[in-house]
Amino acid sequence: MNKQRRIRILIHKADKALSDYVRRGWSRHGKCPLCNIRPVQCCFHIISRRRKILRWSDRNVIGSCKACNYQEQYYPDLSRSWYIDTFGVDAYLDLVGESRKNFIPSEEYLKKVIKTYTNLNEQF
Repeated sequence: MNKQRRIRILIHKADKALSDYVRRGWSRHGKCPLCNIRPVQCCFHIISRRRKILRWSDRNVIGSCKACNYQEQYYPDLSRSWYIDTFGVDAYLDLVGESRKNFIPSEEYLKKVIKTYTNLNEQF
């Protein structure tokens, strides 16, 4: 198997491990933090997943219900506003600043991400 294929597989596994961790973590708090009505079923990134430096950072991922996740795609200002109200403008600006950094994930980095979130998932 070539290196690019191995990286793609590891990216998929890292995404899954983070998603499981985030959804479980936010579910422990009860309802979707955005609407406070429905249970957490999904998650989304505040800063786009294309910014690899933050793609696997749990500071950048919010658990949500399906309706809020769908709404976030078309009205991201609502979730950004919620994030700023909840965590503060400095936390949001830190994410934005960090997102400007270039980053190419290595196999070792992705394996570490997978291991970290898999271990955290087992603690729930």
